[in-house]
Amino acid sequence: MHRLRSEQTGISYLSTGAQDAPLVVCLHGFPDIPRTWAPLTEHLFGAGYRVVSPWLPGYAPSSLEGPFDLLSLTRRILSLVDELSPSEPVRIVGHDWGSVITQCALAQRPERFRAAAILAIPHILAFETCLSCRTSS
Repeated sequence: MHRLRSEQTGISYLSTGAQDAPLVVCLHGFPDIPRTWAPLTEHLFGAGYRVVSPWLPGYAPSSLEGPFDLLSLTRRILSLVDELSPSEPVRIVGHDWGSVITQCALAQRPERFRAAAILAIPHILAFETCLSCRTSS
């Protein structure tokens, strides 16, 4: 496992696996950190994947400079994905806040992803349904 930093995005991340292996990006939630993914990283590494687990923007040692709204965070993660795998779609796993960013990234650039898993947060459209129920009562 290596700790690296993208100068382009200001995102620091843990990387495990060969540079040319299929990439899995794992986005943590709050108050987690990239090491939360250690058991999954071991499993994916054993299956031949490269695993990158960034500290989301706002979590040291990644950039502490905002903005931190959903669209800005999504753009930075998409830039990191493009930097790490410019030509091949990647797999992505998001937990909690990382799940929300994952869903937004999937909606914005579906062609960049081969597969996705979201954990601990329902699909973002569930919130829309919930909000429309509250306003119609």
